[in-house]
Amino acid sequence: MTLYRQTFPQDAKIIDPVSQMKARLAQPRDNDGAGFLAMLQQVASHWAQNGATELQNITYRAENRLLTLNLTAGSLDAVIRLTQRLNGGGLNAKTLSLINDKDGVRGQLSIRMSGQ
Repeated sequence: MTLYRQTFPQDAKIIDPVSQMKARLAQPRDNDGAGFLAMLQQVASHWAQNGATELQNITYRAENRLLTLNLTAGSLDAVIRLTQRLNGGGLNAKTLSLINDKDGVRGQLSIRMSGQ
């Protein structure tokens, strides 16, 4: 029981520590935290600060842990601000394309966790 609490301190209820530990260890893990949900959570926290940007679609390639966002924005500055926020928040964001049209800016960003 003590080992389980030390290993998984976030688990509040422990009924059968051996079975629970086997189940936890059998779950797929991302040792560096760079999985889709971790990246999406970080993107979302910075996205909310960038009001004038709308997500069109999102693609995630697990084999190289690459998140691609297609977006529209009211201005080029909005896309630049978003990219800067993402880069300052533990992510590595790069602008792949930006197209100005009559409705604003369409862009594509690639995002990885920093250090990848």
